[in-house]
Amino acid sequence: RNQPCLFSQAKKEDKMESMWFGYLGLLGVGLIWGITNPLLEMGTLDVKNIKKVDTSSMSALGRVWHEISTVFLKIGFIIPFLVNQAASPLYYYLLNFAPISVASPLANCTSFLATFLFNSVVKKEKLDAQAYIGTLFVVAGIGLCVQN
Repeated sequence: RNQPCLFSQAKKEDKMESMWFGYLGLLGVGLIWGITNPLLEMGTLDVKNIKKVDTSSMSALGRVWHEISTVFLKIGFIIPFLVNQAASPLYYYLLNFAPISVASPLANCTSFLATFLFNSVVKKEKLDAQAYIGTLFVVAGIGLCVQN
């Protein structure tokens, strides 16, 4: 009579599977956010080199509109921007599968790491020992959050 119920065991396993699905999805969201950050930066670099328009005769709203349209009409900016923004609804969907106390640090730390690593590869920057140690601390922190 004191045997464990098979149904409750199955529910526990399903919950664990869905939690890991959420964790893996959040890692993916963090990677998307992290990789698109340097691409967004690169997409705006040559905005300064675009032919300057005399904005002194424009209203403040006209100047803002000019700046926004200059950036958003650049394909090198708009595609990474749209990909980055598409990951946000996915993040909110994945909150169904992981507690917010883990989801937020997991996605944001992964984003930080991906930005750091992708930026160093794209810009061909040499990483020093402090960078590697800091990265290890971030990974350890993510591990502690997920383990709990």
